[in-house]
Amino acid sequence: MPHAAVNGIEVYYEEEGQGPAVVLIHGIMGAPAMTFANLLHALTPHFRAIFPDLRGFGRTRHPKTTYHHAVSADDIAGLIQRLEVAPAHVLGHGMGGIVAQNLAIRHPRAVRSLILLSTGSYVHPGFEEYFKKKILDYYDKFKDDGMVAEYNKEDDPINYLRWAEHAIRDGTYADTRDRLGEIQCPTLVVHGELDEQYPVVHARLFKERIPRCRLEILPGRGHVLFFEAPELLAQALLSFLNDLEAAS
Repeated sequence: MPHAAVNGIEVYYEEEGQGPAVVLIHGIMGAPAMTFANLLHALTPHFRAIFPDLRGFGRTRHPKTTYHHAVSADDIAGLIQRLEVAPAHVLGHGMGGIVAQNLAIRHPRAVRSLILLSTGSYVHPGFEEYFKKKILDYYDKFKDDGMVAEYNKEDDPINYLRWAEHAIRDGTYADTRDRLGEIQCPTLVVHGELDEQYPVVHARLFKERIPRCRLEILPGRGHVLFFEAPELLAQALLSFLNDLEAAS
């Protein structure tokens, strides 16, 4: 199984397909191969999809004390450099979207375009309660089954989740609002109208503050678009990526 030595850790990753690179960054509770399965069918005939495990998840080997989205962004920048695919298209879902924003801000030369899927740029009122009830409880209930068990093959995300719980409380979890204007690459935001984890106001803020931003809001959909609307999502992604490739 492939690991890449970057940023002082061993990042596990998988890849499928050939063509321009698309790096897919998973969210807080989804193993990437399972999370992005519906998208991989659409992407891999045209693109090289690379999907790593972030530190704190899956098979990525790392110290269990160094967590922050900016640090994870540095990990992904190192992976992109190690695989010699810079600049790459980068997609982030949920928490992975926070990592992706940090990547585009901190390492602009590594990112050809940015796709922000069901994510946000700050901790909105109510997010702490949502995190406790929906995410921590979900992990405790399903830690031995399904996607959560997939993470437990070599790591236990409870360390990351406990860091996140404290970071949300003390305000250090995420806030890129004041730096969104620094994201200069073409950006696609795809968001469900009924997303409870990151309400649609987050998507509208991206559109307002990121200079080259295209916004797609999917009516009647929630947070997990790759399960709720895989065909619509794939269509939006391919339209955006193909437009960029045709213009290059």
